[in-house]
Amino acid sequence: MSETKFTPPEAQAKPKTEKEDLLKRLLSPEIKKLILSIAYKYSVKPSDAEDVVQTVLFNAYRAISEGRFDEKDAKLTSWLHTITKNECINLFRKENRLSKNDLTAVEFDDNRVEGHLPTSVDHIENKEKDEALQGLLRKLKPKQQAVMELYLQGYSQKEIGEKLDMPTNTVGVQTHYAKKRMLELLEEEK
Repeated sequence: MSETKFTPPEAQAKPKTEKEDLLKRLLSPEIKKLILSIAYKYSVKPSDAEDVVQTVLFNAYRAISEGRFDEKDAKLTSWLHTITKNECINLFRKENRLSKNDLTAVEFDDNRVEGHLPTSVDHIENKEKDEALQGLLRKLKPKQQAVMELYLQGYSQKEIGEKLDMPTNTVGVQTHYAKKRMLELLEEEK
């Protein structure tokens, strides 16, 4: 007669490999909450943030399962932060080819963390920020202004170059100098 060993449930539930441990941590409530707070920080609507969480979890789970993530190279939470941020940016680019007057949607609001939903005060603050941004844009050189308007709408440097008929490197340089000039203008106003 063969002997069967009894294994307590705690021992059965323990991950057998480092990959299984990562997958278990990825699906923990703490990680989901972290991803959601990051998505709220970068997302316009709560429904978009929840979609981003699902996409990030799916992509991260797949990457870990396929061995494309190694915790020796990066910390899990830092990696998830980067994935979440990039997914939010992709969402903007896909869904929100915004008009010039709707720049508030691409503004990342640091107050949207840990489930803080926008209020009417937030909306007023966003309008004020939008007006200030528009004022800064008007003070730029025409070429820089055109580049920055498209940049703020979520277009890539390559797409901006195609729209404005200029080399991608020139777009990058114009974006750099426009940002630098806008920071100088902000410092002058203080």
